[in-house]
Amino acid sequence: MRCFRFISWITIVLLVESTRLAHGQTTAVLTGSVTDATTGKPMPFANVYLNGLTRGAVTDEKGVYSLAGVPLGTVEIAASFVGYQPTTQTIRFDNSTPQKANFSLKPSEQTLDAVTVKGSPKQWERHLRQFKKQFFGEPFGGQCLLVNSEILNFKADKEHLVATANEPLIIENQALGYRIIYALHHFDAAASGDVYSAGTARFEELKPENERQANQFKRNRLVAYKGSIRHLMASLINNTVEQAGFMVYQEDVTKMISLESRTLTLTAAINDHKRLIPLQPSMAIQPGRLPTERRLVSPMKLIVFYTNATSSFSPYPDARYAYTEIRLPRGQLQMSVDGVITMPEGMEAKGSMGNDRLSTLLPADWKPDRVEKEALSTSQSATQGKLVPPDARLERIKAAFNERFKVLAPTLFVHIDKPVYATGDRLWMSTYLLDAASHQRAEGQTAIHVDLLSATGKLVQHQWIRIVDGRGESNFRLSDTLMTGTYRLRAYTDEDDRQRRPAFERSVAIYNLLRNEISIRNDSVHLSLDVQVLPEGGRWMSGLPARLGVKIVQPNGQGLSIAGRIIDDLGAEVARFKTNQQGMTSVAMEPTPQRTYYAEVTYKAQSQHVPLPKPETEGLLLSADAISDTTRLALTLLSTNRIAVDSAYVLIQQRGRVIDSRKILLQNGVAKVNLPLMSWFPGLAQITLYDASGRPQAERLIFVSEFRAPVRVLMGVNKKRYQPREQVSLSLNLSDNGSPAVAALSASIMDADNVLADSADATLPVHLLLTGELRGRIENPNQYLVNHSAETRRALDELLLTQGWRRVSGTPETDSLGGVSLRGRILTAKKAPYPARSSLWRRLDSGNRS
Repeated sequence: MRCFRFISWITIVLLVESTRLAHGQTTAVLTGSVTDATTGKPMPFANVYLNGLTRGAVTDEKGVYSLAGVPLGTVEIAASFVGYQPTTQTIRFDNSTPQKANFSLKPSEQTLDAVTVKGSPKQWERHLRQFKKQFFGEPFGGQCLLVNSEILNFKADKEHLVATANEPLIIENQALGYRIIYALHHFDAAASGDVYSAGTARFEELKPENERQANQFKRNRLVAYKGSIRHLMASLINNTVEQAGFMVYQEDVTKMISLESRTLTLTAAINDHKRLIPLQPSMAIQPGRLPTERRLVSPMKLIVFYTNATSSFSPYPDARYAYTEIRLPRGQLQMSVDGVITMPEGMEAKGSMGNDRLSTLLPADWKPDRVEKEALSTSQSATQGKLVPPDARLERIKAAFNERFKVLAPTLFVHIDKPVYATGDRLWMSTYLLDAASHQRAEGQTAIHVDLLSATGKLVQHQWIRIVDGRGESNFRLSDTLMTGTYRLRAYTDEDDRQRRPAFERSVAIYNLLRNEISIRNDSVHLSLDVQVLPEGGRWMSGLPARLGVKIVQPNGQGLSIAGRIIDDLGAEVARFKTNQQGMTSVAMEPTPQRTYYAEVTYKAQSQHVPLPKPETEGLLLSADAISDTTRLALTLLSTNRIAVDSAYVLIQQRGRVIDSRKILLQNGVAKVNLPLMSWFPGLAQITLYDASGRPQAERLIFVSEFRAPVRVLMGVNKKRYQPREQVSLSLNLSDNGSPAVAALSASIMDADNVLADSADATLPVHLLLTGELRGRIENPNQYLVNHSAETRRALDELLLTQGWRRVSGTPETDSLGGVSLRGRILTAKKAPYPARSSLWRRLDSGNRS
């Protein structure tokens, strides 16, 4: 039985998993029968399979099965039938001699009970969402489809969510290309974040719809493999740990570290304290009983870094890589030569490798070939056009960007004690000043501005708040003269002036219970809809396919779900659309020359025609897709210039820092490029497209999913009920992938019966990753990061197409990127070309060039 134990940092306890042997392997045959444990009668059409593989058999009318191709070594065989409890047997094959195993299946308890009470539909749906989130995990959880979710039953209290099923779950992993028939033996999710799950899995290949999807399956399987426990074990066996991107150490806990060493670096732990000892694979990997088996032997805990993935969760500030701790309670484990663990001997992994769940589960008989490994190591690829090495112009583009963002304004967040106030209350604020690039608290002392503004933008109150090591606190007393309305709380620093917007802003509802006046918003007098149609990347071209973002806002400022269409100046319908609940959607179309276009919607029996921007005739288009495959960014570049070869440049930045830059050759006006996202920071990334002369042409925001679990904060109180003014004792526990975390926190306490939860404005993580980079009010911003479904990813992309829309203008001055580019020939007086002649240009004091 494959068994997982997930904790907040996630610990996985691996049990027996079958393996495929190396080249030249021999296999065995397993036969037997499946009977009803109660009646003893044979059970036809029962499934018997190798757990974790794609191999299985079905019993005949006499309940007999024959399973061929069983690899030698330790294997786990599972038997299942609808309405019966699945069972497993662990069998050892030391040679190819056939063996026999009989199974007796007991009817499941749910079948015996005949009737199962599921509770209210809304409660069941809520439990189902929680189950899928914790069972599937990331990064592919949003692409896993649970086909028969109706068979699940949930039992929940304040401390636990228990899931059961009386028949196997059918899961289609549309990221990896497998259908998984999963017999769920146990699932228990505790409120503390601990998740215990056990079951057996049989894999079936999904048939790809086309070559592109087949390649996507291959890429995603490699993504799931790289950095996993199996990848680590294979690299240890092959003695390719460093080439694979791992650093592995044994931890000697007898080497104590003084309490004065508050910040311990990896270098110091290795060289000064001798606490971490580099692992020698030749010593740690020992032969197994068979030529196709190996043992990993280590009496000490293993500390593993995966350097191809960055993370802030590592306890070592000079090694911010994916971090894992592995314990071998019995000092060893057994595995195949492919790195598949067959006898874990109680092994526990906590950290990044412990975060693997069902969405990254691969069958044990899958393994990457050499070509696939090389393809993943190079990461990027071009299906049309070509990626070429960077040149001097690309370096000037990067240098100009870095110079412009040499100094970044800090990131601000203000936590208030409640979302709704009455006049006479105090509005309490806890402020955070964070480094824009690292999102860590800024050291030292400074001050920030905080304004309270009315709905019309009038300044009501202003304060300077003193900040010490990134934290500050203050309050506003809300005067009884304030009118009822929605106010804005704005925080900023002097450095934010160059951004031309506040660093932080949120809404605050204030009610004056002593007065009847209600503040009237200026925009409420407009009765027509605000209809915006915005081309992706900021521009669209006649004769080129384009994607348009659509946003429709009501007079009260709320988005509107409404149907509409795009028509041309002749009244012909070009495309139809329907916005979501937040008033956003997107539509694809190809504008034709000589035509103008309009968006048409009907609201309250009145038709509105909104003119679209006029399509341009020359230039480059940018299209980006980071939602079809959350591990890769698909870029499409289109040009109106259909010459055989043309070049363009792409610059990608996050948090004011360049994270990737490319020179791309377009062939016949088209280039399609894939770039890996796994090593990027979570949150927004800005893509800017430049033409061959280095002039910006288009710009687009995308969202990079977070592939790691956030820091978990658990809070408890010493009592369930309190008397007025009685002292309350709070206990807080922070877990950062299993390791204790140091943090600065703020908490607000309110009457839950009288004050609603603050769901309208962004939480701190949502502000850092999403809303802090966008202008204007965003409806229900937290939903975009809580739910990882494909529908939510599309809605988030449509938010970035509209509210995150931007248009860049070309750079008229040729010197703006650090020089000019000249092309020509050097001729003699008789106008004959000089062969192999170079030219040097210099700038004169007068400003002329020679």
